Amino acid sequence: MFSESDLHDYPCMFLKANSGKGVSALFPPYPLETKTISDRSINVVREADYIANTKAKRTYPWRYVVVACKARKKALREVN
Repeated sequence: MFSESDLHDYPCMFLKANSGKGVSALFPPYPLETKTISDRSINVVREADYIANTKAKRTYPWRYVVVACKARKKALREVN
């Protein structure tokens, strides 16, 4: 299980399987220019070479991962 919190002005982290048996974190670039397609669809036209434009004095996102073979219900109970 993977979860994140406090993502205001900060991108989500995406996980991508790598060539081994692990995963790599991917962060989308900060959108410099967007084009609205519809009320729920926005295309990024131009991207920055950084991932966030945010104020330094704030809380930043935190993420957690729970790995379990058979303790799924217990892990979910502990997170809630």
